[in-house]
Amino acid sequence: MYNNFGVVYFDLKEFDNSIDYFTKIFKFDLNNSPEIAIKAYNNLSPIYLEIGEYDEAIRVLDKARALIKKDDKGSRLTNFGNIGMAYFYLADYPKSIEYYNKSMVLAKELKRYFDIA
Repeated sequence: MYNNFGVVYFDLKEFDNSIDYFTKIFKFDLNNSPEIAIKAYNNLSPIYLEIGEYDEAIRVLDKARALIKKDDKGSRLTNFGNIGMAYFYLADYPKSIEYYNKSMVLAKELKRYFDIA
């Protein structure tokens, strides 16, 4: 339910409440459920982008990336795209392009044309 509250508060632009609910997820032992932590980190990143904390967005995305299994190409695709966006906002265009290219490779492999367009 914390994830759902976080999403609702994000849509309401109540970013402090959204961050609060997403971070509550980390109070649980997530060793056996890394996908929950990955989702929480990936949900935190757009909040930080929205409020201009681009380095924090990259930090949480890096934490998510460390938990993503190499064969989980869908999660890696999303993660790389989000990191690319954060670097774009930081005006680090070479890094942005690097991560967008990584995301593009995976989108093509997975035939996720909506991610390519």
